[in-house]
Amino acid sequence: MPRGIDKYMLGAALALLLLGFMMILSASPASAARISADGFYFSKRQLAYLLLGAAVCWGAVRLDYRRLGYLAAPGLLLSLLLLGLTYIPVFRLNAGGAARWLSLGFFSFQPAELAKIFIVIYIARALAGKKNIRNFWRGIFPLLLVSGTVITAILCQPDLGTSLVIAATVFLLLIAAGSNLADLFLLALLGLRALAFLVPRTPYQLERWTTFLNPEQDPLGAGYNIRQSLIAVGSGGFWGLGLGHSRQKFAYLPENFTDFIFAVICEEGGFLWGALIICAFAVLVLRGLRLTARADTPFGGFLALGFSLCLGIQALAHMLVVTGWAPTKGLTLPFVSYGGTSLIVSLFMLGVLLNISRHARE
Repeated sequence: MPRGIDKYMLGAALALLLLGFMMILSASPASAARISADGFYFSKRQLAYLLLGAAVCWGAVRLDYRRLGYLAAPGLLLSLLLLGLTYIPVFRLNAGGAARWLSLGFFSFQPAELAKIFIVIYIARALAGKKNIRNFWRGIFPLLLVSGTVITAILCQPDLGTSLVIAATVFLLLIAAGSNLADLFLLALLGLRALAFLVPRTPYQLERWTTFLNPEQDPLGAGYNIRQSLIAVGSGGFWGLGLGHSRQKFAYLPENFTDFIFAVICEEGGFLWGALIICAFAVLVLRGLRLTARADTPFGGFLALGFSLCLGIQALAHMLVVTGWAPTKGLTLPFVSYGGTSLIVSLFMLGVLLNISRHARE
């Protein structure tokens, strides 16, 4: 283990990874049986992703994080190129009513996940070098133009969940950098107005919002997922039904080891396991936020803040959806849910955070 890394942050991430893999082992066999004779099909793939992600995390810990700033512009251009390829039928892979996946034959991944990394690096580098951040046109407008282009490309897939995670992360980074709050308030209002304009023009997104407001209006259709999720969470009680004893995973709760894995965790582990997940993310995010004041460079401080916010906002959004406090977004739970792209990107962010902690001031 490299000297000086934040052991609390590493411990919290390892706890999430271990619990996540256990839950995939428990929840995925029922779904695996429908597509393969091997009940551990998804578990084996997740283990392969985990090993690859661990190698990526180790590499991120060992590199000089300051050099990441030079990759910001090329990385954003690559992300936009890959996002553009999802609109070409021969490359795109449709799932859940959206073309978020890029299929290259022997593997597939989500370009939006890659864009999350590079937009944070780009904004962090820009903020570290800006002295006129309170000036709208010279300070934040160029950053909004770049991040808005990336967010729009992701929205058009459509992928509202990832777009909102990136937008919220950029917004909070600008606040932390000392931007004019009046300008940001007006931008937030414009963003909400744009959301109100776009959602009614995307049928399945409109259905999700109307279902969120009244899930009982279509209990066997649009409201089915959230109803089954709430049944799973409520069934767990305080102690849970026990590992492997979930009932909702048997063809009742869709996406039970990806977008709704927190519901199965609460069903099998009860309030205790749910609280453990929340505490682990709280430790991870708070230790990351602590790095913003201790980083040895301004770039490192903004980078730690951006990656911590990105992981924390996505985890919070996932749990709010599962418990019925937000419309369904199709967001995975970082480190826990099944999925190669999400896991590897989350482990890269963790590696960079641990890297920054190695160089942090006492």
